[in-house]
Amino acid sequence: MGGRGFGSSLVKAELTLFVPGLCAPWRGEEPHSSLPAPHVPALQGLLTRADRAAQSALAFEDALARALSQTLGVEAEDLPWGALGLWGEHGVRPDGLVLRLDPVHLKLGMTDALVMGGTSLHLSLDEANTLAQALEQHFSARGWRIVVAVPERWYVCLDEQPTDKPFELHTTPLSQALGRDAGVFKPQGKDARRWLADLTEAQMLLFAHPVNAAREARGLPIINSLWPWGAGSVAALDVPPPPSRGRAGERGRQYAPQAPCCNAPPPLPQPLSRNGRGEFSPTQFTAVYANHPLARGLALAAGLPVHDLPETFDECADMQGKALIILEDLVQPWQDSDYDDWQATLEGLEARWFAPLRRALAQGRISTLQMDTGAARFSCKPTQRWRIWRRAKNLENLCAPSV
Repeated sequence: MGGRGFGSSLVKAELTLFVPGLCAPWRGEEPHSSLPAPHVPALQGLLTRADRAAQSALAFEDALARALSQTLGVEAEDLPWGALGLWGEHGVRPDGLVLRLDPVHLKLGMTDALVMGGTSLHLSLDEANTLAQALEQHFSARGWRIVVAVPERWYVCLDEQPTDKPFELHTTPLSQALGRDAGVFKPQGKDARRWLADLTEAQMLLFAHPVNAAREARGLPIINSLWPWGAGSVAALDVPPPPSRGRAGERGRQYAPQAPCCNAPPPLPQPLSRNGRGEFSPTQFTAVYANHPLARGLALAAGLPVHDLPETFDECADMQGKALIILEDLVQPWQDSDYDDWQATLEGLEARWFAPLRRALAQGRISTLQMDTGAARFSCKPTQRWRIWRRAKNLENLCAPSV
């Protein structure tokens, strides 16, 4: 993609940016108002003069589903996030039942067990693969096939088919449980008892594993549990059959040969969504630019062309029509309550995305820029640059619910 500019081939594009973690309530111990403000003049200029629509704040997965809500006509809680994530990792539609099965550390207190996960675990790929292999061998009779996408993001593929034997396991995404008591988020449903028993077995195996002994000796949190969530099958979405030709996307071509428990990638159908009569009709987006596997998987299931996210807006080439761009960089530092990282990441997005976008909007190369933060939605248009009577506000005030 390098060297190709956002040039004359693009006329009056309509862009939607999904930027979770930008306006979310701060999770750290210090109040947001006491922390140094990030230097983001272009972003502040865009939001100060934009129109803002009321929108309820949602967790990452729910907000992502809302951003693509016209694609599948399925509620976020009913989406098979595990299968969609695995599809997004490799560009290959997975077979059968898939769950996310993320490694976590439960920090035991007097009356609770706080959930730690993600990059805060400092888990290496070798450690993750070694632990996953041990678990897979232990649960081989249960048909576990574990896929380690990255050290902190695992999937388990099961042989059982939801169509033959309905599977019922109601779970909570790990992102919504981090830093909270694990006991509040126990799996529910008719299959929960079996999974709770499996988790107990897994905890005993993990506790005694040499990888954890070595981690403890180095002062790192041990991996003492797993977090299952997002159980389901892509087949449950009733995605229409694909046409005879199509594209699987850049990432699908790169990783599909390595993807386990998946069939060959089907060609992508035209962008479709459910209308009120349960039929399928064109969606509001014509393409999705994203690196996050959940976003890519959801878009692939909707039949949308999926592209790898460029490093900068200026590198976007041939971005035409109504494109959805997923910038999830702020999610991890927000979940980790790491303000320094969050501020540095936001200022990086300012240079690579918000400043070039503001220039493109002022030059009339973009007709509309929608910015969805998961907690607020802003609509930016070229003519808004003349709203000079609006005084610039700091980001905290711009994102406040009362604005």
